Amino acid sequence: EGPAWVGTLAKSGIPLCQMMCKESGDPRGSAAAVEPEDWPATVDVLMRAELTHVLSHVYKATPPHFRAIRWLHPAGGGDNTKAFVKFIDYLGQRLRAGVVKLNRSGASKAARTLYLIPPSTSVCAAMGIE
Repeated sequence: EGPAWVGTLAKSGIPLCQMMCKESGDPRGSAAAVEPEDWPATVDVLMRAELTHVLSHVYKATPPHFRAIRWLHPAGGGDNTKAFVKFIDYLGQRLRAGVVKLNRSGASKAARTLYLIPPSTSVCAAMGIE
């Protein structure tokens, strides 16, 4: 089965690389289970947030049925992988999460915020994932 979404990662309007989101196999019938539904062709990181704030406040304050954890990967290899890793390293070194605002895409769909969180053992532990 192919990726659930393929698109461009941009930082402040400047395209960085192609990336993809694979299906998570999330079986819950929650609002979060449909992600990455209707993601735009370009996911543009316009802001950054303190990683500790995102993990300690935003994540914990969001009810589990509204959380969606998705693993993003560079699409292809070579320059895409280098650019993706460079951006994730940039976020990790500064202890930041990239912030993407996803607009409403239909009458029943609410605007959402996507946080690009650099993976680490401590981040996974804070989020309760392996």
